[in-house]
This record gives sequence, C-alpha cells and structure tokens, in this order.
Amino acid sequence: AYALDLDYQHNNGDRVNNDLDDIEWYTTIKQQVTPQDSALVMVKYENYSSGDNFQYYDQSQARPNYHFDENQEPILVGGWNHEWSPGIHTLLLAGRLVNDQDVSDKGTPQLLLTEDSTGKVYAAGTNDFDVNYQNNFDIYSVELNQLFELNLVTLSFGSRYQSGTFNTQDQLNTTNLAGILPPSTSGSADEGFQRVTGYCYATIEPIERLWITAGLAYDDVSYPDNYRQPPISSGQAQAS
Repeated sequence: AYALDLDYQHNNGDRVNNDLDDIEWYTTIKQQVTPQDSALVMVKYENYSSGDNFQYYDQSQARPNYHFDENQEPILVGGWNHEWSPGIHTLLLAGRLVNDQDVSDKGTPQLLLTEDSTGKVYAAGTNDFDVNYQNNFDIYSVELNQLFELNLVTLSFGSRYQSGTFNTQDQLNTTNLAGILPPSTSGSADEGFQRVTGYCYATIEPIERLWITAGLAYDDVSYPDNYRQPPISSGQAQAS
C-alpha cells in the first residue's frame, strides 16, 4: 500500500506583512515482506515561509518586519513488524528528525536592565532590537516494542533512544543604543541532545467494552539549556 499527500497554502494576508506560503507533502509506503513481516516507510518534506501571522486585538501592534522560515528536508521514519504468532508482535521503529528555522525582526522588544557600578539593577525597560536567529537540529531515534495480546489482557513494553545535535546562532543589533550597549552582539551554541525512555503498560478488559490501563514509564532527557530565546547561551539542562 502507498499514499501521497500534498498540501499547498498561500495567503496574501489582511494587513501589512501578513502573507504565508507553505508546501508540505507526505509519502507513505507499506510492504508485506513475508507472511510474518511487514515494513513501513514515511517521508515528510515541508517548506514554510511567512510574515507576522500572530493574532492581535489591536492590529497596530503587528510587527511589519518580522519574518519566519522553516524547512524540513526531509523527515524519515521506518518501521518493521514481526508477528511471532497471532497477538504476539515485535515492533522496531527508527527515524531521523531534521528541522531548520530562521527568524528575523528589526523591531523585537527586549528587556533592558541598567546596573550601577556594584552590579545592582536600578532601572528596567524594553527596547526594540534588530534580531536574527537561526536554529538547526538533527535527531536520530530508535525504538523497540514488544506486544502481547492475550484473551483479556494486553501487555506492551519497550524502550526508545534518541540522540542528536542543536546548532544555534543569533545576532542582536543595537545601533539605536550606541554608547549604552555595543552596536551588535552575536552568539552561537552547539549542544547535544539525548533521551532515554522505557515503558511498560498493561490493559485489561474485565467486562465487554470496558478497558483499564495501568503502566510505568521512565524518561531521562538532556537538552540545550537556552537555545530558544535570544540572546542564546551554551549549557545543558537535564530532566527525568
């Protein structure tokens, strides 16, 4: 079996810098390799470009110089299903997730703190900065799952491992604050990403059309600490 989904969207917008162009397609192929084995492959591509598409109660607050681009070229996912006997399956899933984002705006409000010679903040305000931001990440993933479907009980347990890198750059131009701040500052960070997940779930059907599910899951993830909001900085954060 195979499928191809293609979607194209173009909007001129209702105000200045409110346009949008988006093209996205999926290709999915499923093949029965042997009577007990089947394979699945999915490919996704997307190219998105827009101005300021945020919603505002006051339209005068829209940002006329904001621009956003995103590319996924491409996302790949492959799966394998082996049936040992009716109701007993081993599933393998592997994939690559890649994403590239570019954001620019000549009027981005940023928090501005003023310190005295001792480092104490005595004033705070906002000022518009010229911001250019780029983020690219490439993550690989593999997951193994075992499924047992019995008469009244279904057991599912498995684990997933993901690893990749984040590459981020930003530049803030502050020419309108010359003499107070440097005319421009830039930063870059190359940080790793790693995630380990384990899970086990049991579903029982005590009476017809009533299912009860209980389970345990463990998730440990290490990711860049500050890569979303400029000014970016290096460092890792961890959660589990």
